[in-house]
Amino acid sequence: MIKLIISSILCSTLFLSSCTSSDNHSTQDEKIIPALANTNTMTSLVTNNSAKFIIPIEHTDLITWNKKTTEDNHLEYDCQIRINNYDFGFSKFKYPGDEERISSIIKLLKNGQASVWKRDQNGAEVIRSNNVQVTYQKPNIIIDITDPKTYKNIFMNKPKKYELSISGFKSKIKSKSAIITYKQQ
Repeated sequence: MIKLIISSILCSTLFLSSCTSSDNHSTQDEKIIPALANTNTMTSLVTNNSAKFIIPIEHTDLITWNKKTTEDNHLEYDCQIRINNYDFGFSKFKYPGDEERISSIIKLLKNGQASVWKRDQNGAEVIRSNNVQVTYQKPNIIIDITDPKTYKNIFMNKPKKYELSISGFKSKIKSKSAIITYKQQ
């Protein structure tokens, strides 16, 4: 019963935050922090013009990256959503000469890349634009698509499920399929 109430509050809060103009986006995101703070459940919410994916992780306030134990040019942190032939989310590679760092997860996310990839039989290509945002609202990574063209390409046929893959981050989830929740505005 409590889980159902928390899920209802979360969906209502996310829906209300997605109904605002993009000018108020960061302010509205700050308002959903209390609703997210009590969830440890992977969640999605897709409205008429945006999509939000919430992925719980188990990190404390500090995280180590560019670890000495990670080989150069290797993927160190990854959190990706796959829907049909699109992958989107966060990646952090360790490059030659990168020094080990201990910082906030927010700083790690700013030093990695948020990307959308389109896959086909020949491989995958990155879609160039500001089409996905990845943020951290303790204890969750939030992957948010508000770019109209990217949104249309991925969600125009209302896909029913998504797959999550996560590596590097402390999480009970490594890979999982889930149903997409749609909410009409």
